[in-house]
Amino acid sequence: MMAESGASKKKTRSAVEIVEPPSVNESPGDSDVEQVERVRDSATDTVPEPDTEPDTLSKDVPQVSTKRTLDDLDDLEESDVENSDGLSDIDDDVEWTCSTVMCVSDAVDAKLIAYFKKYLDKPGNSGRIFQPSMMTVSNENEDEEDEDLSNGEQMVDTEYRKCAVAKDTNTLNKLFNMLDDAVDSAVDKFVEKYQFFSIVSTKEDYTLLKFEEEDFYAEHIECTGLNDDSDGASRRLCVYVVLEAPEEGGDFEFLYQGCNISAAPGSIIVFPACPLHPMKISGVEQGRLMFVTNYIL
Repeated sequence: MMAESGASKKKTRSAVEIVEPPSVNESPGDSDVEQVERVRDSATDTVPEPDTEPDTLSKDVPQVSTKRTLDDLDDLEESDVENSDGLSDIDDDVEWTCSTVMCVSDAVDAKLIAYFKKYLDKPGNSGRIFQPSMMTVSNENEDEEDEDLSNGEQMVDTEYRKCAVAKDTNTLNKLFNMLDDAVDSAVDKFVEKYQFFSIVSTKEDYTLLKFEEEDFYAEHIECTGLNDDSDGASRRLCVYVVLEAPEEGGDFEFLYQGCNISAAPGSIIVFPACPLHPMKISGVEQGRLMFVTNYIL
């Protein structure tokens, strides 16, 4: 599961060309001292005078930044990211917002983030890909002890997790796979500090959530009970990959740890998926929050 470290690159020394000093005609009968002085004078004559003209070129030519922002990447095509390893070319910054919650900024390639947004915002895709988060409501005539929520009524969730959930598409699955190296690298950083989590071995499928204005995620834990037959009971770590951040609201709040995270696009948040880490997402007030979630089992 963990990202494999790449092979080390060895630097080889280039061949050095030895340049002989300029020859000096020796006159018959010259003493050794006279020949040495003649060599010294000849070498001095060949040294060019320092350029005293002011270097106006560097002052007149403006310095152009080569760093591309998300706004510069609107014209990306799928071919621009299909060979991406998902890793950002910017040095990531690991921040422990509390002892057991880690946020890695600039963890994901900006080109990959931009293509996610381009694909999801394409006309016609928003209504086709996203559907409201649903909740299951039990039937009133069922015995509470024998209640089977799988047979309950499906309703739009406006109380627990008010947001939209992306359906799987071939393009989204390709983009999800490109996140693997960045996610594995972030998990490795977490495991470096908490080595007992090295027992984790696999991931669940990725899920993409979109929170518009007034959407929220109430207090919850990212695991399920031991009697649950799903993978929720086996979750060890939770991973959030932030694709878009709102201007206001939409903070990740860890209630027991007392820390809030306003993560920028490209950030990855990692924390234990256990009852000791309940969290919530505050209501989005302006803008939009989109992130991909996964669980390390």
